[in-house]
Amino acid sequence: MKYNPDVHHRKSIRLKDYDYSKEGMYFITICTKDRECILSKIVDREIILSEYGKIVNECIFKISIIYKDVNVDEYIIMPNHIHMVINVGVAYHATQDLRDISIHQKSKMIIPKIIQQFKTATIKIANRYSQGAGLHGMQPLQWQRNYYEHIIRNEKAYFEICEYIKYNPLNWENDSNYKK
Repeated sequence: MKYNPDVHHRKSIRLKDYDYSKEGMYFITICTKDRECILSKIVDREIILSEYGKIVNECIFKISIIYKDVNVDEYIIMPNHIHMVINVGVAYHATQDLRDISIHQKSKMIIPKIIQQFKTATIKIANRYSQGAGLHGMQPLQWQRNYYEHIIRNEKAYFEICEYIKYNPLNWENDSNYKK
């Protein structure tokens, strides 16, 4: 079905008039479709990554390699969502995207572009993995259509968010995304 603004009433999660290409830090949360717990398990307060979780981990690691002046400072892969702090440096120029296509222009929407490419890459790799491993009954990796983003405006907020990410597994059962 094609998007129709009169029917679908989608609201943008982006801050109006904010330049997402400028230097800054962003707290990102991406949930699996229907908050299905397919990325990891928490056992004795420790995260055990599933095969999908391992793919997601590798793709998160590659963000800092693929995008010049973009770092993932902190992240965690929970059972049905991920949290990341993405740091966009002073000068952003993509050296390649997640599909190995070379691009060299500055993007005004770098965060949405990174997330869209991350989601696409993880789904494609996970689908190839499940087909190649003969896991046809395995639930496919799918992400929610949107994601949560928060612009980190100061050092105090940065450290509080990093602390939240680090200790998220300890609070899993109280997490708003918790699902048995």
